[in-house]
Amino acid sequence: MIQAAAGARQLPAIKWVQGGFAVTVIADQAEIASGLEQHDVQRMIDHLTNGTTDLAEDDLRVPLENFTSRDRAARECALFRTLPLIVGLSTEIPKPGDFFTRKVMDSQLLVVRQNDMSARAYLNRCPHRGGKVELESCGNARGFMCKYHGWGFDRTGALRSVPFRRAYGEVCADQKALTEFGVAERHNFLWVDLSSTTPPDMAAYLGDEVDRQLDALKLAGSVVGLQRTFSLPINWKLVLDGVFDVLHPPFLHPDTVAKIIHSKATVWLDYGRHGQLINARTRLLEKIKAGETMSDPRRYFATNLLLYPNSWIITAPDHLEFWTVWPDASNPARCDVDIRFLTSADADAAAIARLEKSWNLLGPALLEEDWPMEEYIQENALTAIGPDFLYGRGEIPAQHIHRQLAKDLGET
Repeated sequence: MIQAAAGARQLPAIKWVQGGFAVTVIADQAEIASGLEQHDVQRMIDHLTNGTTDLAEDDLRVPLENFTSRDRAARECALFRTLPLIVGLSTEIPKPGDFFTRKVMDSQLLVVRQNDMSARAYLNRCPHRGGKVELESCGNARGFMCKYHGWGFDRTGALRSVPFRRAYGEVCADQKALTEFGVAERHNFLWVDLSSTTPPDMAAYLGDEVDRQLDALKLAGSVVGLQRTFSLPINWKLVLDGVFDVLHPPFLHPDTVAKIIHSKATVWLDYGRHGQLINARTRLLEKIKAGETMSDPRRYFATNLLLYPNSWIITAPDHLEFWTVWPDASNPARCDVDIRFLTSADADAAAIARLEKSWNLLGPALLEEDWPMEEYIQENALTAIGPDFLYGRGEIPAQHIHRQLAKDLGET
């Protein structure tokens, strides 16, 4: 059983000038750039000037088996199937007939733009004998055909043609449609509910504050400017732990991330299932000491918005990083990671080159430092020797993720 903290402490009211330092922030720029509120900005400034940080009530211990148990992995994936999951961007299928195929855990999906501009999602599986009805990763089509026996389906998923029909006896078209899942579009994301044909209620699931944060990021019309996909021998939660852990950069990334992000002060905003981590870039302290005006908070803060259970958005000065990590239902020591850098549809060659430059900084940190360390952690967890993992009071984001999973799985 997970030993969960009682909850995050109530933070005191913020004083605008504390510790002898103050920074002027242009408020509308703060909100437009990243959804930051003035009081969140000041909370971080107070932490930096006072040597404090947001803290949880208590430490949290997470059992090793949560990273190694096949039963736990299966239950997590079963939970995922009941939650709205982001499977792609609306801008990936802008025109009627546009489609993409994508693996989501152990399911192969086909997502199609309809003639009325709605989006529908199907299991990419012929109801006859289980072949894929679409083999390409993306494209535009009037319909789809299984390459095994030629059964054809239209964009709505209805069965339209059966070669050698007399060979099958009675074929009921209504019962031979593609298996469909509910789809909702919000903030340029395609959200799928694998447990229902009804579109998920995203306003209710996200809540007002997360909706506001996503609005501030101005995602409408954004496209994938750069994408990297990886299969890792790591439990999916270790990837989340690494991304939301700001205490490790001075030790694991002393020459890269540690020179950009402060590790001693963080702000965590709890949005129910979701949450937001706010970090200060190292240049912010220079601004604080100089008492200078800060007109573009994105250059001084990094925010990481958790869209529970498995997606998050990281703000960078000139783009957004959109991450999704997918667990493996049959192997708890494996996951798939999709990293997409989002940019505007009219981004020029220079903008794309900046994305490549950003990846050239991030990629080595992940491939040579973060993920090898997480592989070691996974290997050590598999031995089942030693104490359970400890998440300290200053590791609120990771605590939040593990507490919420335990709650949703009925473990607390």
